[in-house]
Amino acid sequence: MMRSILFFFIAAALVPGVTRSASAQDVIAGIIQKKSLSRNDLATMEAEISQRVKRLASGANPDQLEEARDRMLKTAQTSGASEAGLDAYVEISARELAPLVSGGAFDVAFHTALLLNALHHVKTIDALAQALSSKHDAIRYMAAKGIQRLHRQAKDRQAECQLALRTLGRAGASERDEHVLRAIYQAIDFPADVSDFAYGQDCAGALLEVFGSRARAWASGSRDELKDEAGLEAAARCYASASDRQKSELVRYLSEYLGMTVDRYFDDDTAPEYRRTLAALIGRTEEIIRGIMEGARVTVPSARIALNPRAGDQAKEEKGARSAMSGLLAVLRGPPWNIP
Repeated sequence: MMRSILFFFIAAALVPGVTRSASAQDVIAGIIQKKSLSRNDLATMEAEISQRVKRLASGANPDQLEEARDRMLKTAQTSGASEAGLDAYVEISARELAPLVSGGAFDVAFHTALLLNALHHVKTIDALAQALSSKHDAIRYMAAKGIQRLHRQAKDRQAECQLALRTLGRAGASERDEHVLRAIYQAIDFPADVSDFAYGQDCAGALLEVFGSRARAWASGSRDELKDEAGLEAAARCYASASDRQKSELVRYLSEYLGMTVDRYFDDDTAPEYRRTLAALIGRTEEIIRGIMEGARVTVPSARIALNPRAGDQAKEEKGARSAMSGLLAVLRGPPWNIP
């Protein structure tokens, strides 16, 4: 319960644009308004940012950390800031901040993650990607949510998208916290926010890396299938732009997930009240698989996996469910997927 409350407050804190007022003169304000920056401008900016980051890193209490964080954010909100000035400021800041958010003490990493999220700029993706390796669950969560919020900004930037997706795939494959894993799935799911996402194969590749790890957990009887609910939705959207090989792999993992959840549903140890949750997951997974079949223009089996958690004759229900699932698998074992 305490962890859920923590993540709730972190999610609320990610809302950008709230800073305390700062009256000190900002030497960068004039530079950030320029449409073209000289080498001297960049050198001045780098030197000043370096000092500000040091103040953030050495913050001894929440007030000092907040003051250092808000001073850096206030500069990014300078009235009349040019695109070139803001890009340079955020790029330099993010590069300096990356070591703070990816390692070290939690308090410093937390305020740094808040700052990177509040900057809400595509130039922070590298730092956020590095933060996915933090030892702190909350920092990894904030990093994934920060990347998710940058989907639309990053959509036309191949390097940033591929870096983010490559890192998210690796992070998701080793993630054990359910809140963070859900956020990683959502961060991978660029198509949720970007129609006709240009780097769909990178999206599918990241998702497959996570599924590969999760499938081993399913096979070992991990009983944590709810962790992957957001992954199902990502798979449904990433499928269309995946390569043929990736499509077969995605369908294979979806079928494994379906089989695992059906087994779990009919397991004698499964609590009756949890069967309702499993029935919803099974129904959604089947719906996604059927949608994929319809898109491939193959013959879709008419029999569906019908589940009623209150059914009196569970043996009869199981027989019908497994028969319907076998029908789906028979189609998936044929072209174009040819899963094992």
